[in-house]
Amino acid sequence: MRIGVIGAGNVGTALVKRLKPHGHDFKLSFSRDAAKLRLAADAFGVETGLPSEIVQWAGVVALTVPWGAVPEALDQAGNMPGKILWDCTNALLPDMSGLAIGTTTSGGETVARLAIGTKVVKGIPPMAELLHSDDPTVNGQPVGLFVAVPAVWVYNYFIGKIESFDVEMDNSSSELIDYFIKRSSMRGKK
Repeated sequence: MRIGVIGAGNVGTALVKRLKPHGHDFKLSFSRDAAKLRLAADAFGVETGLPSEIVQWAGVVALTVPWGAVPEALDQAGNMPGKILWDCTNALLPDMSGLAIGTTTSGGETVARLAIGTKVVKGIPPMAELLHSDDPTVNGQPVGLFVAVPAVWVYNYFIGKIESFDVEMDNSSSELIDYFIKRSSMRGKK
């Protein structure tokens, strides 16, 4: 699969590190420092491009920028009709002292509003530092991946990719997802 990463920092490069060995192709984009972007791409043996270029190239686009950079990153990406946007952002204040939003709306809803026409999947991977380590487990156990319930329709699409992280979903998560999939398929049927 072709995965375009908008945001070449810790989270973006962690995705490349964990998924590239499983046969996925990557391109990195969007960095305030072109030299750092090139170094990151060279370190992982991937190409770079402008956000709008990687959107056209990729099957899935991963958004991995700091919260404050979301509007600019999506503006540079341009229209993404029909694309799957894997939103890995966390709506934190720049000093990480709290949430920038979250009392009346969510980060995922904000990204979906800014990325018109995309299919947004909110999936926050485990800490980037853990994913960059040689052993991305805690006490030998895979760590969890937060996936927002409104994105359950894409669950089956991503489940193979999630397993590539050495991540597992517990039974309650998969039961909840199955419930929502069944419920959404029943809408309109009486």
